[in-house]
Amino acid sequence: MRSYWIEIRLLDTKQKLVLLPGQLEDKVPGITTVQHGLIRIQSKIELSASNVSGKGTKSKPYTVALSPCLVKELHLIKGVRYRIMFSKGVMKFGPLTGMLVKDDKFTQKHGRALIHEKLGGAFVTFLRDEFRPDRKMVRGKVYLAHSKKWVDYTGPLPEVLFIRCSLGGRKRKRILSTYKKRGGLVFNSNIYNKRTVEKKVSGIKSVSDQVIKSRMIRSKSDVLAFLDRYQEAVFKPKNGRKGNGIFFVKKVKDRYRVYDYRVQGKGEKFLYTKREFLHYLTRVRANKGRYMAQRWIKFMKKNGRPFDMRVYVQKQDHKHWECTGIMTRIAGEGKKITNRSRGGRFVTAERLFTMYGPQKKRDLIRKVSAFAEEFGYALDKAFPNQHFADVGLDIGMDKNEDLHFMEVNFVAQYQTVRKHDRKMFNRLCWNPLIHASNYQGFTLKKRNDYEVKI
Repeated sequence: MRSYWIEIRLLDTKQKLVLLPGQLEDKVPGITTVQHGLIRIQSKIELSASNVSGKGTKSKPYTVALSPCLVKELHLIKGVRYRIMFSKGVMKFGPLTGMLVKDDKFTQKHGRALIHEKLGGAFVTFLRDEFRPDRKMVRGKVYLAHSKKWVDYTGPLPEVLFIRCSLGGRKRKRILSTYKKRGGLVFNSNIYNKRTVEKKVSGIKSVSDQVIKSRMIRSKSDVLAFLDRYQEAVFKPKNGRKGNGIFFVKKVKDRYRVYDYRVQGKGEKFLYTKREFLHYLTRVRANKGRYMAQRWIKFMKKNGRPFDMRVYVQKQDHKHWECTGIMTRIAGEGKKITNRSRGGRFVTAERLFTMYGPQKKRDLIRKVSAFAEEFGYALDKAFPNQHFADVGLDIGMDKNEDLHFMEVNFVAQYQTVRKHDRKMFNRLCWNPLIHASNYQGFTLKKRNDYEVKI
């Protein structure tokens, strides 16, 4: 599906009219509607009588003439360099991609929108607390690529919306309902907890063996039975984040060694008798269905400290997943968990795996990447009514170099990546926008067409 770069010229007419250059003569038949974002308007489409130069490229765009009333009703943004494409009786101006965020300062400051110099069209950010999807027009900030500025935006809902923040259930349903009715698409539309993801993907053969299986804890007896079977276990809150609420238990004969990470910033160690341990379980409310138990798998270590990986997988086209970055997380001294909030630190996989030599490093990165991409396809199968485009996977590797899936981060954060690998950071930020542009029909011919100089 081909698209064409354009520049807009205003016509001196009050009727809704678009004049296309003669080079697009074969596109005119059957076109009765023009579109920008989720606004569609009936309009007359004709060929220009004058000779119009241009090739429809970025450097030599076609000139497309529009009536002022049409520009106003479509809310075409002054200063934006659009592309147009034709499909099923519609001429579309775009791409128009939006992102819903809690705070737009980071998004605006660190170059996410720069890719639109290559993609054309507009990228708009919306603040979560101010976003009203059920209104005809929405407000936000739009990036003007030619002047590298952010300005106020009032216009239609974008055709594709990324959700990059937490949302209440009611607002999320309202957004999804609106987009379903109006024909747009929401990327990463839902966030699922660990237990739900585990249940869904465990039935998919390609990844099921790597999923760390869990059991919901509904009584103290469940805890004791799990430890009798495995001797060592990790207990995690069903809806926990950032390592909060986790505790490890190792059964040593008739005693229980507990490594407690429930308190922020602490990692306390206790050795309990059975009676003391049961009292501990009462205090942490382990019998209320809040926790799930997993086997305690010992991950590989760097200088005696366990590490795991945050692996980023993203889509550029509609179907294919690609591993676009791997960061390793090394636990703090004496700690069992790797989260930064608990003293862990980030290191790129390229840097960490140098301890194995060049060939082994390449083999390990290739192995992790292949599994992460396969897991992306597993998510598509497990949740066929969702559209995931950009997720972070928490993956561990044991001493035998076997991989173990722990968790999906449906709103993966990149801030820490920027400090370690700017090229990876740019790739992570830009790929979702490339994917959104491709989904809307505005593709670029070559992969290096997406390169942007900072």
